[in-house]
Amino acid sequence: SYCLALELTGTNEIGFLISDGSTHHWGSVSQTISTGAWHHLAVVYTASAGSVEFFYDGSSLGTQTGYPTSIYNSSETFRVATGSANGGATVTPTFDGLIDDIRLWSIARTDTEISDDMDIELNGNEAGLNGYWKLNNSLADSTANGNSLTSHNSPSFSSDTYAPAFTA
Repeated sequence: SYCLALELTGTNEIGFLISDGSTHHWGSVSQTISTGAWHHLAVVYTASAGSVEFFYDGSSLGTQTGYPTSIYNSSETFRVATGSANGGATVTPTFDGLIDDIRLWSIARTDTEISDDMDIELNGNEAGLNGYWKLNNSLADSTANGNSLTSHNSPSFSSDTYAPAFTA
């Protein structure tokens, strides 16, 4: 199981949590993130190297090593804008903002691929794309995998000047 997290209070950081089934491994990078504007966050986990590279608005913030060389295959729920703590308890508060275009890949994306694709809407049939939620007034997965999201706590959709978005 894994988690991409954004902390906008106190430390202002982008974090990544991954479990190998027995231990949770957490890493983060400090990053000032302004509110009131769209930002792109990405994490590339390379299992073979046990490394994680963090990206903010298409630029690498650096790579960390020492992560597990595999992801624990669990039945944990895939969550957006909220989290899960050890034991499955819901983490509060939930995300207060807009989210658009969630992409889950089975391949490590390069710096160039992340930068080139961050501002475009994909088709959903790109090689290695396992899940793609455009959040254009729908929680549907745009890949052939059909893993649509389920709404909880009355989220809504917004028409922002940049793109339609999901409000958690």
